[in-house]
Amino acid sequence: MNDYPDIETCIECSAKQLKNISELFYYAQKAVLHPTAPLYSPDQGKLKPRCAEALRRVFKICDNDNDGYLSDHELNEFQKRCFNAPLQQANLLEVKSLLKKEKSTDCDSALIPLL
Repeated sequence: MNDYPDIETCIECSAKQLKNISELFYYAQKAVLHPTAPLYSPDQGKLKPRCAEALRRVFKICDNDNDGYLSDHELNEFQKRCFNAPLQQANLLEVKSLLKKEKSTDCDSALIPLL
């Protein structure tokens, strides 16, 4: 798969042996309903410009105090607005931990920066 960046998932399956059939349909459905091609360029390893621009706009809309960071409250309001459910504290800490690991950002325990 590393030789073909356009391939997202590879599954070994068999209809005869009923091996990984449900996984095959899951990933096929996921590829059709939630394609990554319009959002992400695997060749360049980054978001496409229009996607990055849209995410920056969402960030700015959610950054109510215009400080360039999303506070826990602002992120929780975004979560409730999009998914009708509050963000659990454990999930918030996971997001911040992931940001710290992926980028050398100034992501402290209270704020998430615009990357």
